[in-house]
Amino acid sequence: MSFDPAVVDLQIRAYKTTLESFTSYTGNENIAIENPAGEKVALIDGDSTRATTSELPYPVGRHDGDAAASGSSGGDAVIGVGATETQESVPVDEQMTVPIKMEGEAHRLTATVDATTGAADVTLYDPSGAIVRTADEYTMATAPEGRFVWGVNDPVGGTWELELSNERGDQGAVISIQTRSVTEPQRDPRAALGYNQRDYDVSITDVAPSYRAASNVVYPAVVRDPNVVESVIDHVNAMVVPTDTGIDRSDYVESLNTVLTDEDRTVVLTDSGVQLLGESKFSESISEDAVQRVTRRGISLGTRNEDHSLLEGTQPGQRELARSSPLGYASTANGVPVYGVDRDAFEAAGGSVAGYHQREDKTLVTAGTIRVPGGSGEVVILAGLLPSPTQQNLHPFGLSLTHLGYTVLANGVGHAPPSVETSDSVQSN
Repeated sequence: MSFDPAVVDLQIRAYKTTLESFTSYTGNENIAIENPAGEKVALIDGDSTRATTSELPYPVGRHDGDAAASGSSGGDAVIGVGATETQESVPVDEQMTVPIKMEGEAHRLTATVDATTGAADVTLYDPSGAIVRTADEYTMATAPEGRFVWGVNDPVGGTWELELSNERGDQGAVISIQTRSVTEPQRDPRAALGYNQRDYDVSITDVAPSYRAASNVVYPAVVRDPNVVESVIDHVNAMVVPTDTGIDRSDYVESLNTVLTDEDRTVVLTDSGVQLLGESKFSESISEDAVQRVTRRGISLGTRNEDHSLLEGTQPGQRELARSSPLGYASTANGVPVYGVDRDAFEAAGGSVAGYHQREDKTLVTAGTIRVPGGSGEVVILAGLLPSPTQQNLHPFGLSLTHLGYTVLANGVGHAPPSVETSDSVQSN
């Protein structure tokens, strides 16, 4: 689709009109997070939460009209290798395999599968024979527009296989397959899109000012250096830990444990910070292999437990916690990282489940609480809430929490979310 300024302007005005109408529909211009008990919160900044244009390999801020017009990026253009396009016929009750050769290092493998006639189940295998993607629970005829796109980040070299199986229909299937590998992880938008990248300097801790504005308090405070966590422990009621920075330092872990031994204090673990649960030094440690990192198309709470306190003030249809694309993750590549905890291990530790993903034969908890035995502190996990950004994909940078994301964060740290009356007017994202 060609870039058309008039179309973009129309889209902008349409979105603005929609959003203005949507916000006025709530009937409340002062939606706020309440802090009646005066709980104080600290957000610990890790070493991988900030992204700036200075880290990119191509020039930024230079408006080179000739480069944009010609698609040239001065040697920084995307290099596509191994691009293929084929059309395969699969008779009824038969299957076939399409090889995909990956030579050398690649940043991403993308496979677009389009059923032009009939239907087929599709499975993608890596060179070791392991299943990487599968569509065996539905037919191609039920996919949107009869097609879907699979992507794999950092695929290993070797021969991949795309298996097509026609065992559900009563006619032969004709499947169109396009594959492409990209060797450059950081693309120059002048070559890829025809315009320049704007300057940016963003971090997941940018959520703090927005939260303060909604709650009308000075918290959460941002702790830039995990080495000084000990100095703020006595001044806060909750610590939000979005990364695993400091996980190998006993003094850091002990500082967080101090919070959990005191009355009505909380440690909120999000994203890679959830891995603290697998550390034996942590108060509520569980087995290390019970904490898993999976990749998904987006950042979702999954199946909800409507009676859980973390979901107070939310609607049953709300599942998305944050937007993944503004952080640099490609949803079509199923490349959004989400940390979860095996449900059996979580509940064995006394955990109460607020949300979970069913993953084949395992259930991963994405949100929940654990009350610490012998103390009155509480561990809260909100997997996927504050993911660190990545520079791997072209996108507008910035952390974008949804209404659900802000609400479960408020519930997790002990603040009161927007009133139920106000929340009733807010639909799912």
